[in-house]
Amino acid sequence: MIVGQVVDGNSERIVVRKSSKAALELGSLIACDDEDGTTVYQVYNLMHGTQLSRQGMEFMAGMMSEGEGFKIFERNVRNYILAEAKPLIRSDNRIPKRLPELLSSVREVENGDFSFMQDNSLFLGYLRDGSRTIKRRVCLDGGEALTHHMLISATTGRGKSNLVKVMLWELLEKEYCGILVLDAHDEYYGRNGPGLKDKAAGRLSYYSIAPVRGSLSLVFNLSLIKPSHLESITEFSQAQQEAMYTVHSLYKERWLEWLLDFDESRLDREERQRGMTHGMRIETLLVLQRRLNLILDPRIFSREIGSSTLKDICGSLEDGRKVIVDTSEISSQQELLIGNMIAEEMLYKYRHYKMEGTLERRPVVAFIIEEAPRVLSQATGIFPTIAREGRKFRIGLIAITQMCSLIPKEILANMNTKVIMGTEMNSEREAVISSAPQDLSKDGRTIASLDRGEAIVSSIFSKFAVPVNVPLFEDLARNDESKKGGQRIKLIG
Repeated sequence: MIVGQVVDGNSERIVVRKSSKAALELGSLIACDDEDGTTVYQVYNLMHGTQLSRQGMEFMAGMMSEGEGFKIFERNVRNYILAEAKPLIRSDNRIPKRLPELLSSVREVENGDFSFMQDNSLFLGYLRDGSRTIKRRVCLDGGEALTHHMLISATTGRGKSNLVKVMLWELLEKEYCGILVLDAHDEYYGRNGPGLKDKAAGRLSYYSIAPVRGSLSLVFNLSLIKPSHLESITEFSQAQQEAMYTVHSLYKERWLEWLLDFDESRLDREERQRGMTHGMRIETLLVLQRRLNLILDPRIFSREIGSSTLKDICGSLEDGRKVIVDTSEISSQQELLIGNMIAEEMLYKYRHYKMEGTLERRPVVAFIIEEAPRVLSQATGIFPTIAREGRKFRIGLIAITQMCSLIPKEILANMNTKVIMGTEMNSEREAVISSAPQDLSKDGRTIASLDRGEAIVSSIFSKFAVPVNVPLFEDLARNDESKKGGQRIKLIG
């Protein structure tokens, strides 16, 4: 269907006079054909146009509002809507470099205009034409996209969690990647409703302090914790840091037990007179002991059990499995401590594999982090290190946030795939637009108007910023189940 004609333009945009029968909106995709193919454009601004003067329009508006029975002849010819649209992509997957002729016809896009799009391993949703969905799957090369880090940015309620569920649903059966989810709201596994457990098929591990049937207990032995794991979850004084490393060097895997059991009354007379033990002040040890008792919840960190938990989780990730850690009933510090332990162990392992030349045979590993600024805004720590260096070791981050402006620009620039959902705050839009792989400078208003489940995917692995409509997870799961139920086995013989 023809939606209008080109009436103006330059190398950055065209202006289309919209047909009165066409329905164009912010984000609509339109196509202009020429002798070499088709150029696809995206509408980013709409405005009124008229052949009448401003005074004449005001006079006619007054006549109509006062009920004088005034009528405009050839209304749709004299008054119209103009659409500004930016070039997106050519139908042969080339970047547009030409301008259409004036009065060229512009039509609605068709599925075939995007036949160059490949159905790769990381599914994000379906191609979106404004508010309309085109049944063309939008996918990225998962191995590349995950190791080069992803950012999912949106205001609360715009569908970030639903997008992650949809991604994980299709990745469950893919063995090329292991993914760790620190689930702060216990919403991915599906404890009390539809969830990833419904498609697990042995490829999903679920850890919780309140385990259900088929899940595992979230318990780590104290011997698995190192001072470096604790440093990035809370601030310690220099004396406290030195004390932790000193005790660790003296007591190795039993260092935390020694600190937690430290009792001034057990010190010998000489140490008591000096007020020192192993070169550390007693007050420093007592303050450190109180702080560690607040962090190390005995439900999660045990002296007797849990010695294999870290090894089991890392083994699952190396096997290309998906691991969900339910952190909904523990504190943010405890959640980050668990994440630090797993991430540091995986980075150590994958660095070793790179040195021995076997890294390419290992699955990609990605960590899904909600409220990403709380860990990525720090100057040091394992997750900022992964953000800067992880892709060299096939380890990536999927950072979820509604406040991407709090993430340092250096790290934000390293997030080479950005899934931008509805964002109303101008400062947050500017932060994500300025770091996007494609030029989104004209899309501020479009991003603010994105509804729940609508997104723009800007990635170095795509030649244009792809508008996406993310399906509802429950619908996706239901459709998969109905397909399985409709399968029949054909017996031969």
